[in-house]
Amino acid sequence: PTGLKVEVEDGVYVYPGDVLGKSSRSTVKQGDITGGLPRVQDLFEARIPKEKAIISDIAGKVTIGDLTKSGRVIYVTAEDGTEKKYIIPPGKRIIVHQGDVVESGDALSGGPLDPHDILKAKGINAAQKLILNEIQEVYRKQGVKIDDKHIAVIIRQMFKKVRILNPGHTMFLEGEVVNRNQVMKENRRIEEEGGEGATFEQLLLGITKASLMTDSWLSAAAFQETTKVLTQASIAGKIDDLEGLKESIIIGHRIPVGTGTKYYNMKVKEAVEQGKTINDVIKEFVHSEEKESVEDILDF
Repeated sequence: PTGLKVEVEDGVYVYPGDVLGKSSRSTVKQGDITGGLPRVQDLFEARIPKEKAIISDIAGKVTIGDLTKSGRVIYVTAEDGTEKKYIIPPGKRIIVHQGDVVESGDALSGGPLDPHDILKAKGINAAQKLILNEIQEVYRKQGVKIDDKHIAVIIRQMFKKVRILNPGHTMFLEGEVVNRNQVMKENRRIEEEGGEGATFEQLLLGITKASLMTDSWLSAAAFQETTKVLTQASIAGKIDDLEGLKESIIIGHRIPVGTGTKYYNMKVKEAVEQGKTINDVIKEFVHSEEKESVEDILDF
C-alpha cells in the first residue's frame, strides 16, 4: 500500500508472522484527523472529500478483476446483465469481496462518503441521513450531545433548492434554480389542470451558498458579498417580502417566532371573537405545538 515502509531487505528469508512493512504514523492517524471537526465543516459546506470512497452506482454482484497500473478493477453486474466497471486506486482499501451483493450507493472502497454521490445514487433522504449521522458521530466522539433536530434544521436549508431540467407547462425556465417547495406546489396546480409538471434535479448546497441564495436579498446582503447581492437584486428587480427572521430584525418588525407567527395572531383574533382571554390562547397554543420529529423537519 501507499505510504508503507518496507522493513526487510532484498533476498532475506522470512518466517510466517514476520513484519514485512509498517504504515507511517500519519497514515494511521489519517482517519482520526478527517473524522474531527474539519469533517463537520466539510459536511456543512457540502465539500467533496479529498480521499472519498468509491461507491457503486448500481445494485448487483461484485466481481474482483485484475490489478492494473491504475489500480484494482472491480465489476458490479446487475440482475438485468448491466455491468459497471470501477477502478480502485493503489493505496485505497477495498471493502468488498468476490461475490458480494451490493446496493446502489454502497461503498466499494474505504474513505469518507461524498453526500453528492449518495444523493445521486440513493436520493435526498439517504444524503440527509448521511450528513446528520456523520456530524453526530464527530460530536459524540468529543463527548458533546446535540439533538438531531438542531442539525436537521440546517440540513433542510442545504437541500432547499432544485434546478429545473424540463419546465413542462409551469412558469419556470430550464436551468433555473428555485425552491423545492415552490416547484412541488406549482406542479400540483398544473397537474390538477391536466398539464405537464416540471422535472428537476435536487441540489446540495453548502450553508454559505445556501444563505446567499435565500429568497430575501436583504437577508443575503446582511450575510456577506453585500455589493454583489445588492447589484444582482437591483438588476433583477427583486422584491423582498420581509417575512423572514433576519430581515424582520433589520427593519424592527416582530420576528416570525412564537407569538410573532401568523398562526398565533390568527388564534388570538379567533379567541377575542369567542370571548376568550389571552392566557387561554397561550395555553392552547403551547399544547397544540406537537414536537416535530427529525423526519418531519427534513420532509419537504
